Amino acid sequence: MNGFVIFSFISLGIVAFVIQKKRRFNQIDVQHLLFFAALSELLKSGFEDLNRANVWSYSLIALLAVNFLVGRWSKLRKPILRLLPPILSFGVLVALFWSDSFVYMGENFNVSDKATWVLPIIGVVMFEFALLKMSFLKRFFGMKESSINVLLTFLVGVAIVIGAFNAQGYGVFLVSAGFLAASFYREGNKHVLHSLFAVALVWMFADQNSIELIDLRFPKVMGGLFVGAFVGAFIQHIWTVKKRPNLALLMGYFVAALFFLGLLAFKSLINASFGGMEAFLGGLVGYALANAVLDYEKSDETQSHAPTMMSGLVMIILIGLIVPPLLVNEEEKAIEETLDAITPKNEEGKEIEVPFLPLEVFVGSHTIDPSTSIISFKLGSSGSVTKGAIKEFTGSFNFAEDLTNSTFDVKMEVLKLTTFIGMRDESIMSAEYFNQAKFPSMRFKGSKMTATEKENEYEMIGTFEMLGVQKEQKVLIHRIEEGTKKVLVGNGEIDRRRFGMSDDPREGNNVSFEFKVELK
Repeated sequence: MNGFVIFSFISLGIVAFVIQKKRRFNQIDVQHLLFFAALSELLKSGFEDLNRANVWSYSLIALLAVNFLVGRWSKLRKPILRLLPPILSFGVLVALFWSDSFVYMGENFNVSDKATWVLPIIGVVMFEFALLKMSFLKRFFGMKESSINVLLTFLVGVAIVIGAFNAQGYGVFLVSAGFLAASFYREGNKHVLHSLFAVALVWMFADQNSIELIDLRFPKVMGGLFVGAFVGAFIQHIWTVKKRPNLALLMGYFVAALFFLGLLAFKSLINASFGGMEAFLGGLVGYALANAVLDYEKSDETQSHAPTMMSGLVMIILIGLIVPPLLVNEEEKAIEETLDAITPKNEEGKEIEVPFLPLEVFVGSHTIDPSTSIISFKLGSSGSVTKGAIKEFTGSFNFAEDLTNSTFDVKMEVLKLTTFIGMRDESIMSAEYFNQAKFPSMRFKGSKMTATEKENEYEMIGTFEMLGVQKEQKVLIHRIEEGTKKVLVGNGEIDRRRFGMSDDPREGNNVSFEFKVELK
């Protein structure tokens, strides 16, 4: 990650804290402009053509800077009239880039498309539309001024859906650009901007961490939503503490950071069911919801919560940028890269089918090279998958002239098995799982191979022994080309209950595996 970007967010967080502490709320517009610029720099990583993205991003920042300066003119802050400068400025920007198109995270969007250029306009008129609705509700039902927060929350949700539908996270970011430009011409209710910013970042963080789908049914995602909502409300309220306020602020931000760190670290340190990037993204959305829903009426004590919520969002962003790379297990990453290389992918990330090579050239006896061979496995439902590997296993293959009569014998030591989490590895060696003290190894042995419907693919049929129990097992295998090496790859699935392990639907019972074996 670009060190300049990280430094920028650290500086922004500190300045936001100082603005809130010193109550220099007239400086929040400058802070928001700088915050937008930092986010724009961050989101550029999702563009396919970085040079064109630079021109577009800097032009967008310049447009907002112009609106910031023009917005200092008090005559342009009158209702309705204040809509004209941002709308006209975005009209000029769209005209300049009318023929341009961008690829953002694999999705193409054209500036000339109505679905694109209308997004900042939605952001511009959002607040004024909420004011009109509130005026009607106030006259008809006598509702309070604070009702505008409820209306804005609804409008933010609509804007997010429209923006994300048209250009994913960058669509939401364009809506936030319009909202920010319009905010320079008015006072109050600027906190909603942070909700838009937070949601716009979801796609970027998901892409950086290879997250394709987030399912709300996952307990960790639901937990993340509530953690994020709690942190948003908690940070707001610690600023109202009167007794030992400095200590309260220090402890408050520390606790908030720990919660988000926990969302990420649970997967790496304990179990995939409890955390990871999916939980973190849920927390980011929860923070956005709390920020939009909470009542931010002005008072003599707080004046504004926009700097407060910005400081919290900066903290979350920094955790998301810095922590995940530190939690990557290099051993797990290396194994995944080795196995991923077996099946090449095109530019869109889809697997390219490659022909399987004949096995007849391997006729004869071979032993497994333990230093380069690997078995990778996983179990569990989506969102709580446990991954692992078996390294340095030994064995032999004897391919007969008639391949169906070939024999194989593979032996795997239980202690060579890892789930990449030391604490969990220790627990699965116990009598409840692998009972390593009594059954130190597993074995797959057989003397039968049958051809499948795919050319040059075979099914090895043998006996798998684990925990002293022997059961028939089938494993698919084929040969791939890798220079002059003799390489076999394949996959299969084992129901661990058949070998005496207890039923556990939460952890998963069916263990799927794939392997790469180099012969010598």
